[in-house]
Amino acid sequence: FLCADRRSGKFQPAKSASRLRDAMAWRQQHGVDQLLAAPPDGREKYEALRIRRWLGRDHDGRPAQFERLGTFFASGNSGAYTAEEWVKYYTWDLETTFAQMREASVALGRPVTRYTYYADLAGVVGGLGRELLRVIPMLTHLTKQGAPAARRHRRAPRRRRAAPPWRGTRARND
Repeated sequence: FLCADRRSGKFQPAKSASRLRDAMAWRQQHGVDQLLAAPPDGREKYEALRIRRWLGRDHDGRPAQFERLGTFFASGNSGAYTAEEWVKYYTWDLETTFAQMREASVALGRPVTRYTYYADLAGVVGGLGRELLRVIPMLTHLTKQGAPAARRHRRAPRRRRAAPPWRGTRARND
């Protein structure tokens, strides 16, 4: 992880060390290591605006999270905070995700590097594009600049595909 370039897979220890130093400096500057012990003020409002709940574990023991994403984007809630405030709450949110993954790792006795994410897109119609244009660039900037580990863990689960019933095969899940 430290020495491989994520895009090309080439061994580049100097660049990797530089990225790691930048990430560590960013974490220190924003007090990330203290976020779980002292959550940011106003967290309750953030949790009310962005409805995300941990459901337990999936069939592989990974943490499973459900989010009412459509409700969030369709409601105009993305304008509730400044960019700096969104980064603060989103960083706290990522740290809670990493804590869930660490707990799963301890319970399973092996590293857990992914979690299962379910999103409900009900309510997303016309306002989605405007809301996405407001929030996504801020959060993308955060993950590219200072929190490279966040990129590795935000993966949507694979689609479940069922074989056509007329072929006499059964549905298979990932």
